[in-house]
Amino acid sequence: MHPIRQCCAGVYPCGKHAEYRRWNPSMEEYATVSDALAIGCVGKLVVATRGDRGPGEVLVTIRGSKETFLAWSDDPLPKGSKVLVVEIRGGRTVVVEPWEQAQQDLS
Repeated sequence: MHPIRQCCAGVYPCGKHAEYRRWNPSMEEYATVSDALAIGCVGKLVVATRGDRGPGEVLVTIRGSKETFLAWSDDPLPKGSKVLVVEIRGGRTVVVEPWEQAQQDLS
């Protein structure tokens, strides 16, 4: 069995194997785990979204580190908007919705 699978049960690399992951970028199963953790996170758009005309880019904090993802939204959203990650499209691409609107709906 692969040493990472023995140590980490095949879910994600522990700190001991983080360098191994960096040397072997073909291990895409670990990127998928990281992407899935973005669902439900609030992030900030660093590049505006253009609705169905193109993605923007969102900065999200996952496990204490900041990661960026391509961000699609139904409507254009300006740079600096707070957004909620609601779906993963794969390949470090997510779907976002405005966060302020979501907070108002809960009130």
